[in-house]
Amino acid sequence: MEPIIRILFYLILFTLLISIFRYVKYRFPHSNITFLVIAFLYRIPLLFIYQKFIPGDWGYYYLAAQSENLDFSFSFGSHALPHLIRPFVYYLGLEIVDMFFLFTFLGYLGILLFYLIGHRITRYTDKVKILGINIFPWILLYPSLHMYTVMIGKDPLVLLGIALCGYSLTYAGIKKIYLFMGLLILLIIRPHIAIVFLASLVVSFLISSEWNVIQKSILFIFSLVLGIASIPYVIAFFRIEEFSLTAIQLMIEVNTGNVDDATTFVDMTSYPLILKMFTFLYRPLFIDSPNVLLLEYSAENLFFLILSLNFLRLPFFQWISKQSIFLKFALIYSLIGTMVLCNGFSVFGLFIRQKTMVFLFLLTLIFGFIHYRNSRYNHPISSSQNKSI
Repeated sequence: MEPIIRILFYLILFTLLISIFRYVKYRFPHSNITFLVIAFLYRIPLLFIYQKFIPGDWGYYYLAAQSENLDFSFSFGSHALPHLIRPFVYYLGLEIVDMFFLFTFLGYLGILLFYLIGHRITRYTDKVKILGINIFPWILLYPSLHMYTVMIGKDPLVLLGIALCGYSLTYAGIKKIYLFMGLLILLIIRPHIAIVFLASLVVSFLISSEWNVIQKSILFIFSLVLGIASIPYVIAFFRIEEFSLTAIQLMIEVNTGNVDDATTFVDMTSYPLILKMFTFLYRPLFIDSPNVLLLEYSAENLFFLILSLNFLRLPFFQWISKQSIFLKFALIYSLIGTMVLCNGFSVFGLFIRQKTMVFLFLLTLIFGFIHYRNSRYNHPISSSQNKSI
């Protein structure tokens, strides 16, 4: 019976994938289906590489889901994973490679949603040109994004969660079902990211021009009261003794397995905040790379650093002030998320994995601003009225 179940499993995944491609083509006629197919196929070799050569928590999650003695009390974070995959592993009998395919598919949905976000930001043209070369959507194939979102673990689910939340904000009325689904995933897998997301969303509405003073005042008072009332529950939930940056940093380190004796450890204790943020987003660089894998990541980071220099151009703040709630949110979330996460990691391997949760929103800002500059250069009169999404 098990081979039949496995065959049905792959048939269902394949049918879902084809249905998604058809829906995207129908809903977004100018979308690049070729890229979406390539992006999916690109992930399959990485899936096998990760399973065969990179040990990690994925083995524990699978074995725990198989266990008859699994604790059935409700859990968050890493402890939630065995419960989530247990129906597939324990009851359906799917093997490790099957679960890798499932998580690869879920992570792919997150990448597809970020493609659609960029597609809308570029006004359905998929054109973000640097020196005459179009980098979107192909930049979304950068290796570290895919390498860490193909395995059985939290990263593919977090990618899907933040993608659903982000995509929900690209609509004028906010697609509440996508926002709810995304926040639910984040609350189960990485609750602190859900908190950062909600805080960033509140700040974005407070600084936007889309709400009037009365609405902003109500939102501010409600958020303040809710935030203060939630502090005792946050302290109890994260098992910290006090609500402070140091306590939160310790919590993040414990939950991610941060170790000081790692070969790529960087001591940021004495770094000012801005240098910690830079280190989290753009290191390792070539001077930090003792092996071939980190050299590849260094090449990625150097390219992204060069792209990020676009933010230093004078029109950026003038441009962002006129943009939709999504792009304002992308800026606020990138800043707040980086400030929180850069205080919780000291190992390059963790930088690379964890920064996906904020860096993709930074990339959408880059896409939006470069597209605006290109449009202004090509259509100097009409581009002054250009507004994203």
